[in-house]
Amino acid sequence: MKKISILTIILLIIVLAGIFSACSIAADEEEDLSGVNLDGKYAQITYNNYVLYGTGHYVEYKLTYDYSFYQKNKKTLGELMDTLKSSFEKSGYSVSIDTVSGILSASLKFDTTEEYYRATGYNGFEIDSDSVDPEYDTIFYKEYTYSMQTIFKDIDKDYKYIGRIFYTGCIKAGITEKEVILLYVYGTPYKTKTIRSDADEVKYSSEDNLYYHYFYMNVSDKDRVITITQRTPNTTVWYVFAIIIGLVICVVPLTILLIKKRR
Repeated sequence: MKKISILTIILLIIVLAGIFSACSIAADEEEDLSGVNLDGKYAQITYNNYVLYGTGHYVEYKLTYDYSFYQKNKKTLGELMDTLKSSFEKSGYSVSIDTVSGILSASLKFDTTEEYYRATGYNGFEIDSDSVDPEYDTIFYKEYTYSMQTIFKDIDKDYKYIGRIFYTGCIKAGITEKEVILLYVYGTPYKTKTIRSDADEVKYSSEDNLYYHYFYMNVSDKDRVITITQRTPNTTVWYVFAIIIGLVICVVPLTILLIKKRR
């Protein structure tokens, strides 16, 4: 009986050791999947510029480290992200740091797009029909094309937020210009029939009710000019058309009634 009991205990220990080992491996695998693989690059700087569904505007600066690079330099990169966090918070940004994945996010949300323009002095993709001649003009619609550089044009200016992220988060970390990905994301609730662009890709989010236009760049492409085309209705023609339709709807039955009375 003693031999059987000892054998049972040994087998139980082996089984438990295997279970804990499997759990440890699973946990490690899950952690490995929590980061971002940048395919040979070490950092990605993203600027998200969203016109929200309904009303409002959202902007976000985002610094993402390649997960493998982050794990090897976790202490140094963590300190650099803390420095950036302090800088953004002083300006009223909401800042979060994912210390597991190596991602910093600094964002601001505005109740209206007008508030965003006043606060930033940045004229995003607003189309001024008085100063931009329509490229395509029909009776019912006009199309206005607007070309602009993105915020990344100032990436070499360390006194601006985008430059500060680049200098503090990348250069100080030993990351060269060639090892950085730049991503500009323009979000709009309008379908691609209303607003289209020369973005590298466009995706729709049913959760946010937004169409996201993705513009990928390298630091050497920081001066890239992107193009937005906005299709707007010719309101005057539509109003006149609506009035005519309304008159037809009213006049036709009245005319039929008068003809019947004459008979």
